[in-house]
Amino acid sequence: MPLAIGFPLLTTDLRAAYIKARDAGAQKDANSDQIIEALAADIGKAIHSYMETAQVMTTDTIVPGQVASGPFGVGSYSAPGVGTGVGTISFKAADVDTLVSDIEVALKKARDFGIKDGADSDSIISDLAAELKAGIHKFALTAEVKTDIILVGGVPVIGYLTLTVPAIPLPSVSGPGKGTGTGNLS
Repeated sequence: MPLAIGFPLLTTDLRAAYIKARDAGAQKDANSDQIIEALAADIGKAIHSYMETAQVMTTDTIVPGQVASGPFGVGSYSAPGVGTGVGTISFKAADVDTLVSDIEVALKKARDFGIKDGADSDSIISDLAAELKAGIHKFALTAEVKTDIILVGGVPVIGYLTLTVPAIPLPSVSGPGKGTGTGNLS
């Protein structure tokens, strides 16, 4: 599912998180540490869920010089080849926990600055936004990308892929080939 589909859910989840925090804060004997902890967890969950709605689409290149194997030997690609990939991103639980922790620290810092006499709300909001941005960006870079790749066949290979000697350019697989790819966001 592309991010465009996850985006409305992010808005809904963030709104619900703030309403829950507002309502908890209106209760008698409200505990700000508990409210912030719950708010950070809800915001982190919303961001995590949104990020995992991303659909990864790649354009892949077989770089000349890479090794190709055939039934009778090996060769190397003598021309670029192309492919496409479709996949998803995921996150390790520890990275989600770090995101939640970073959000909680930023929220508590904003609270602590806000309760001081003469607090500058514009400065607090600016600092909070900067710290949230940094935590979310750090989290996004931990995404693990996984794709299924379809390589277009017919790329010339030089080597002994067949019984023909000496090595002559021959096409790699005549039809599409399959593979998988892994990586990270940058």
